[in-house]
Amino acid sequence: AAVTAGTGPQSQPTPAPGNTYQGALSMGYYNMSAGDAPLFQSLAQNYAISDNYHQAIIGGSDPAINWITHGDVLFYQDASFNPAVPPAAQIENPNPQSSTNNFYTQDGLLGGSWTDCSDLTQPGITPVFNYLDSLPYALFNNGNCAAGDYYLVNNCPSGGCPPMRLKRIDDALTAAGISFEYYGTDWSTVNANQIVTDIQNNNLPAISFVAPEPADDGHPGFSSVSALESYLSSVINAATANTTLWATTAIIITTDESGGYYDTGYIQPIDFFGDGPRIPLLVVSPYARPGFIDHTYYDHSSLHKFIEKNWGLGPLTSRTRDNLPNPIMSTSNPYVPTNRPALGDLMSMFTFSQPTPTATATAASNWVLRGTT
Repeated sequence: AAVTAGTGPQSQPTPAPGNTYQGALSMGYYNMSAGDAPLFQSLAQNYAISDNYHQAIIGGSDPAINWITHGDVLFYQDASFNPAVPPAAQIENPNPQSSTNNFYTQDGLLGGSWTDCSDLTQPGITPVFNYLDSLPYALFNNGNCAAGDYYLVNNCPSGGCPPMRLKRIDDALTAAGISFEYYGTDWSTVNANQIVTDIQNNNLPAISFVAPEPADDGHPGFSSVSALESYLSSVINAATANTTLWATTAIIITTDESGGYYDTGYIQPIDFFGDGPRIPLLVVSPYARPGFIDHTYYDHSSLHKFIEKNWGLGPLTSRTRDNLPNPIMSTSNPYVPTNRPALGDLMSMFTFSQPTPTATATAASNWVLRGTT
């Protein structure tokens, strides 16, 4: 996408536009009636999809994918993993540079990545809370900004982020004795293609998070929708071919974030960090409600609520949104919870009492989650 941030103080020149090197694909339009995205069309017609699932933070890929694993925003830490202050040039400053079309002063890969939202004197913080405080309901954890913590609200700056520790969903699963694996070299040493072999060899853990390798993840610039569909087909075909495994399996397909596309859908303010725009979510399972479009309000924390519901676990921490209640939705406006803030647990996308003939179990026990970067 085009560069929209400066590299330093307001004296810096206006940034030059970027280039995705894919022409119109960077803002692609896909016509399924003409044969585009055939796998996604088939999955939507035969399984369940959500049209009200959201990225959990208004930010880039790094904090979004961290939310899939942590259910929270990471904060800047020193070598002993204590809260620390990042370099000044890495602190977010959304104030516009003079003589520009509202280009941020410090933002993203070219500038700020961290913000202390507990400090109303920091650039951009007060206007956000002025809006949030005007809402007709209370924010989750009063905005969820711990005093003195600098949160990663955009992608890591050039050179990367420092090592950070925060409880992850796999920490809770390991403590409960539930098997788990990360597939994909974006977040582990296990190649994403290994999951196909593990499915075929009946070696799949109870819960797997899968990030396809970059060439297969569908990201503009280095992958494509057809490459992603090919990868998903290999995983889905392996799962359905193993009838014993398939009888207790669900494959949940989503992305980390929206890529910045404009969206007319409702976005529920939950805390300082989000929610963000809608993103795709499909459930492929013998228990998925076929052809069902779910309007329940969800975000990435719904993945954790789903796991916790299925395995009888509690919320990750007192800060994580899996503490929120399930939404109460009205027929007059099915997209906006009446008990805000609220997040669903994905259970309404399933019908466990009516599996397909190949599925005999009464509850799902193997789940595959996917998040691209």
